[in-house]
Amino acid sequence: MIAVEFPSDGLLDEIGTITSLQAPHRVADAILRDSELDGTPFRQTEIGKKIDVTSLQNATPLFDVCPTALVFGFWDSTGPKGGLGANFLGPLFPRSLATARR
Repeated sequence: MIAVEFPSDGLLDEIGTITSLQAPHRVADAILRDSELDGTPFRQTEIGKKIDVTSLQNATPLFDVCPTALVFGFWDSTGPKGGLGANFLGPLFPRSLATARR
């Protein structure tokens, strides 16, 4: 599980800690992308590098870091590959389908 601690410095409402169980589809979003682990930007840590190498052909690195992201969905659209980053549509992620009527 991945957790991000938000300090209450100057925030209107305290956020506290957000975990990958609370926001599993956000593993590649700004919550982690802009965070640090022991003073190192998250994507430059060993854990963050696993997200960088995750692909449709090899989801094992993401499974090691955050298996719930594979269940709820994940798109690494802001990582080093840009919009070509790994994209997993989670089978449990709510979807709406529309059909055209004539």
